[in-house]
Amino acid sequence: MQEATYEYTFSMRHHWWFDAGLVGLYYIATKVKDRNPIYGSIKCLADAQGITFHAPSKEILKEFLDCCYGELADRYWNVSTKKQREANELVIYYKETDNLDMIPRRNPTPIPGLFTKGSSFRADAQEYDKLSADMQKRVDAFLKEHRKTLWGNKNRLLYEPPVCHPQIALFPARGKKNICCICGQESVCSDVAQPSFLLFASPTATLSFNSEGKKPDKICWECQFLSKFAVESAHYKSVDDNLYILQMVALHAKKLIDSHAVLGSQSAVRQLDTDNYLSNIGTQKVDNRLLYYARLPYELLWAFFHDTYGLLRVEAETRAKSMDELTMFCTKPFIETPLQLILLMVSSKGQTFMLKEIIAYTETAYIFRLLHSFREEFSADHKFLYKVFQDLYLPVKKDKPFDLNNYLWRNRILQRVLQKKSILQDVEQLAFRKSLQQSFPYIGNLLEFTRYYQFIIKEGMGMTKEQVEVAVNLGRQIVFSAREAAKGVSDSNFDRVKGDLFALRKTRTVTDFLEQLNRIQFRYNITISNQILGGILEEPGVSFADFKSYCLLAALNAYNNFKRPKDIK
Repeated sequence: MQEATYEYTFSMRHHWWFDAGLVGLYYIATKVKDRNPIYGSIKCLADAQGITFHAPSKEILKEFLDCCYGELADRYWNVSTKKQREANELVIYYKETDNLDMIPRRNPTPIPGLFTKGSSFRADAQEYDKLSADMQKRVDAFLKEHRKTLWGNKNRLLYEPPVCHPQIALFPARGKKNICCICGQESVCSDVAQPSFLLFASPTATLSFNSEGKKPDKICWECQFLSKFAVESAHYKSVDDNLYILQMVALHAKKLIDSHAVLGSQSAVRQLDTDNYLSNIGTQKVDNRLLYYARLPYELLWAFFHDTYGLLRVEAETRAKSMDELTMFCTKPFIETPLQLILLMVSSKGQTFMLKEIIAYTETAYIFRLLHSFREEFSADHKFLYKVFQDLYLPVKKDKPFDLNNYLWRNRILQRVLQKKSILQDVEQLAFRKSLQQSFPYIGNLLEFTRYYQFIIKEGMGMTKEQVEVAVNLGRQIVFSAREAAKGVSDSNFDRVKGDLFALRKTRTVTDFLEQLNRIQFRYNITISNQILGGILEEPGVSFADFKSYCLLAALNAYNNFKRPKDIK
């Protein structure tokens, strides 16, 4: 084995897309090295500032990096879907064996597909008119037999499979040097363009908006090279016309690389759709996993955290010897390594695309501690959060089950959870809307989820557990008393309580609430608790709106439980 005497470092750029490229390059380089004994002398080491390659010479390192880029291109730029593999539509001529054959068409995966057009494809090929007479006869017979056509508008016979990945010259020795707009190094550069970063515009696009615009910024070969490997470290999911791209960010290169083993490209959350390459997360229905169902941005973020925590938990339970150790294994990595997640929502628009939303989420330690706390609190039901996620679905358009309008409420509430905001009023509104859209839905999980979440985010503030219990018991008591009063009469008498609940919901002041409660008391012979009579609604920390929401949620849940047919859970 040759001694590694040449050293080259790819440093952190402190830009989330290009730093993600460091991670992708590190893991692909590791796999290429393990698979090819000829590169056994090359070492790839990561530290806080970036990754360093040690190789016998610059030429060997260049060859190795070219091989890594080829591996990346085969994974994300030059792939064939299941239908394309079955169709085998391209006709190719192998010069070595003097054979005509068929190969599948190729497409880029969704992220490169945003900026890769038909004109990006290239291959060693020859136009039909320029072929020899004998070859034309062979080709004609082959095309007629297999009912195929030649490649492209110019009818070219392929001598190799077409490719569409951008060409990058590594370690260029010639060319004008400029200052790179990303890393600030002086190097051989080219104009910035979308293939380097989604939000870059090409010179043509820039000048079309501003004809007085100056010359475009420059980007060095190294930043260009790293930008392509960001695709390897990105999670992505295609939903209708939208594409979600999720990247992790950290200020420490080694910790970012290690984090990908837990949450990122090297974790079990990665599921590549090898049939269509439309997604690499949430491609299959898995028990107690949510990513498959997520269709809007904050749904996707919550589902990602939920599923990765579940995978972490399974592993932690095999290692932990105590509850304290279990908590440490599930939350400590995110306390020690502050991570940021960048989520892009991109929509295709003909020949281009539009960025609909970009979310920079920094509270990873909070969200994993929250998930762990829920898991411990509801340990008897490991699918509790899965059920809550499904219960947050509100079918506004029943004839269109996949209409995005059906997911808006769930997205809104989960957004507030991720942002540490109160969800009580939103859940109460959702519960009533859900009861109007569906027949007696079960909202018990939503009530318990809301109660526990509110206690966590308002610890030491707001209503105490005892005060919440008073509100919940009042709601249940109203429905139970109405049920007792309707016994032996008719169901329509019991149904009147729903109107009373709506009237109670419309109250805007404590006085109006108590007056309506007084009417209900006389109608159903309810015994009001001493705490309410003693003025609990006037106590410090008790929000009238929160008290009313807890009361109505509990009442609506009790009513639906009574009315729901016994054979429906």
